[in-house]
Amino acid sequence: MAARETGDRREMARLYFYMGRMYADLGDLKKAIELFEQALLAAREVGDRKGESVTLNYMGQAYADLGDLKKAIELFEQALLAAREAGDRKGESAILDNMGLGICRS
Repeated sequence: MAARETGDRREMARLYFYMGRMYADLGDLKKAIELFEQALLAAREVGDRKGESVTLNYMGQAYADLGDLKKAIELFEQALLAAREAGDRKGESAILDNMGLGICRS
């Protein structure tokens, strides 16, 4: 991966995130969560609050799909805070929607 060689952490965050989404779509939620965690670390290193919020939202969805609703809601709450700090109103809406679905499942 060229991004790893150049040390571009923002690009690494995106790559880990999209790889996580791919594994989530394939049904390997544990692998997806591992990749989302790496994406989250990279996003935090570069101060990308919007990237954090999106990643936390997808992590929350993965935990909800695994049946860990307590962890899912915790992640959705973190995602919501990051989205608000980033001024991402569309992201806030998506997170609140997912949070509501998580609460309905419990």
